[in-house]
Parts: sequence; structure tokens; C-alpha cells
Amino acid sequence: MKTRLSILSAAAGCLALVFAFVFFGGPTGHELPMTLWAALGSAILSAACLAAVLLLAVRDQAKIRQATLTLLRKILKLEEYHADALRRMSHNLDLVRTVVVNHLAHDHLANQVVASVREGVDRIEGRIQGQTLAAERAREELLAAVLRLRLDAMERLKDMAVLESVAQLQAGMSSAAEHLEAALAVQGTVQQDRFLQLGSEQAALERKLTQGLDALLAGLKGQTAASENEYRQLEALLQLQRVLPGDTPLPPFRDWAISPDFALSLAGLLLTHRPGLVVELGSGLSSLVIGMMLRRIGRGQLLSLESDATFAARTRQQIALAGLEDRVEVRHAPLREHRLQGETWAWYDFSADALGEPIDLLVVDGPPRTVHPLVRYPAVPVLHGKLSPKAIVLLDDARREGETQVVARWQREFPEFELELLPHEKGTAVLRRRA
Repeated sequence: MKTRLSILSAAAGCLALVFAFVFFGGPTGHELPMTLWAALGSAILSAACLAAVLLLAVRDQAKIRQATLTLLRKILKLEEYHADALRRMSHNLDLVRTVVVNHLAHDHLANQVVASVREGVDRIEGRIQGQTLAAERAREELLAAVLRLRLDAMERLKDMAVLESVAQLQAGMSSAAEHLEAALAVQGTVQQDRFLQLGSEQAALERKLTQGLDALLAGLKGQTAASENEYRQLEALLQLQRVLPGDTPLPPFRDWAISPDFALSLAGLLLTHRPGLVVELGSGLSSLVIGMMLRRIGRGQLLSLESDATFAARTRQQIALAGLEDRVEVRHAPLREHRLQGETWAWYDFSADALGEPIDLLVVDGPPRTVHPLVRYPAVPVLHGKLSPKAIVLLDDARREGETQVVARWQREFPEFELELLPHEKGTAVLRRRA
């Protein structure tokens, strides 16, 4: 480089001398003093040196810009890696959702999913930290390269005589380095803020994932409880088939009809209590169960009151198919306004005075709650005078809020009854006279 600079300077000096000889000497016959020639040559030489220095400065600036572009490319690659990390996190979440759709069956498997996802999140976090260290190292390497360029430029300019140009070049390079360091500092701050944002997003994602998995575990526990209830209903149905006489097929259980656990308790109560007269409010599957059990014990009659004419006719048809007409009477009794203790209620159009004997068992499974949440309350007040000393009151759907209020009111108004709540699917309340 020094050789090229010397040749360039000598060439510039020779050109200057030729120029001066042609225009100031030669054919005109005018000759300039030697001092003027020396001054003119020195000025031209200085100008040539300054031009060389400026060319070197321009080349150094190009190198700095190239290094800056390299750093920006690395930063863009780092941003792409962060985006890919977020996509992988989203993919992990989709995997968890897929596992949920595929019915995770046990808490142990759900806990393994939690551990696996958290391990993956920790692994991604470690990779992000590694990329952060790599970006810092790249920044340090760039600053070191700039410093080396500055030192190299100073070494090249040591032998030059143009001190003013050297000072200007040094000032320009210092300013460029300061601008570069400021830009790197700003970029580093932005990058650090981005890392903090990514960390916050990662923490938020982990919290959401943990909440989702907690909800999944709660759902699995709920499914476990539902499965246990299904098992209890199946077990009750199998036992009921052993208790009921004959081979008459039964209509579907549950939904609007009674559940198998209620039917089994009703059959057991009929078998042990052996009632004479059973009054049922709301006919249906329970009417068949009661009639079949009365046939088995060889005594007792059932009077079933039904407010819906169509449903009453359907129940009569089922009773006839089972051959239980001698034990069961289904009577259509539409709902009418009934005054009771200063209140108006919708109640069956039926007079308790028409009963020829006291009631040993009262089964309350109507009227439907669509009429009013407390629509079953009049059952005990209206029929209380017809209940025998050993009478038992059986209430279905005791888990519902309306029936809970009805039972509480019965207890306040008829303290001679003691309450037993059976843990059936829909809840069953049993009221017996105190001994």
C-alpha cells in the first residue's frame, strides 16, 4: 500500500512539472524561478497525498458499512429464530389440544403432558438465551473489527506528511465509530426489550397452558365422577332386573323418567314396607315398577294421578301390556287452581276424600316443574290427613333447588316427619314418621 501511494504521489508530481513547463515555460521563453517551481511541486504533491488519504477513508467507510450490514443480517436471523420459537410453542399448544380431543383418560398421563410441555418451554428458553449470547459476541466482534480498522488506518498514515488530513480523517473515523456504537447500543436495547417481551409472552403462554391443563384435569375428574355414576346406574339396573318379577320389558330410564337407582330403592321399599295403598303423583315407568312389585308381594293397590291425558293413556297401555290392571289404576287428573293456606297453587283435580283407605306410601314425581319450581309442595299438605301412621313419603328430583325448598318447607310445617336424603343421581328425599 505504501508503494502504491509513493508511485501515485511521484506520478502526480511529474504531471504537475510537465503542466508547469508547458504553460509557464517552453515556447513562450518565460522561465519561472526555482523557488516557485518547488512550491508548486510541493502543493501538488500534498494535494495528491490528500486525495489518496480520502480514497482510503472512503474504502474504510465501505468496510464499516459492510460490517454493519452483516450485523443486521445476524439480527434478522435472530428475529426469525424467535418467530420460529413462538411457532413451536403454538405447535406444542396445538398438540396439547389434540391430546385433549383424544380423551386423556388419567391424571397421570395429564401430568406427564404438563412435564413434557414445560420441558419443551425450558429448552426453547435456553436456546433463546444462547442466541442472546451469540448476538452479544457478534457485537463485540464488530466493535473489535472497527478498532482494528482504526489502528490500521493510523499505521498507514504515520508516514504521511499531511498532518491536517490525518487529523480530519481521525476525527471522521471517530465520529463514524461513535455513530456505529450508538446505533449498536440502540439496537442492543431494542433487542433486549424484544427478549424481555418474548420472555413475558413465554411466561403468559406457560400460565395459559398451565390453566388449560388444570381445567383439563378438573374435566377429567368430572368425567371420572360421571363414569362412577354411570357404573352405579348400571349396577342398580342389573339388581332391579333380579328383583322385578316376570320378563316384561321396561321403557327407557332417566331423562324425564326415573333413574335406575331411584327405581331400585322404590322396589326395596315396597318389598320391606308392604303397603296397602300407594298413591303416585305423575305416572310412567315408576307405575310399572310399583305394579310389578305389588304383584310380587301379593298385596296392595296403586292409584297414579297424571295431569297429561296423552301421557296417562300411554301409561295405561304399558300397564295393560304387563297385565297389571288388577294392581294399577292410572287416572287423568288435570291441573286446576287450588287454594292452600291463603296461596293459589296448580294442583290435580282430585279429592282426597274419595280414597277409601289411608295412604301407606306417597310417591311424589309430579306435577312437572315447568308449571312452577315449587309445584310439588301441595302434595303433603293436601294429602296429610290421608297418610297412615306408618306412611312414607318418597320425593324424586330432590337435588333440584325447587324440590330442596319444598322439603325444607315440609320439615317446618310437619315436624313429625324425619328426613333421609339418598345420594341418587337426581336425589331422593324419604320422609318417615318419627317413632
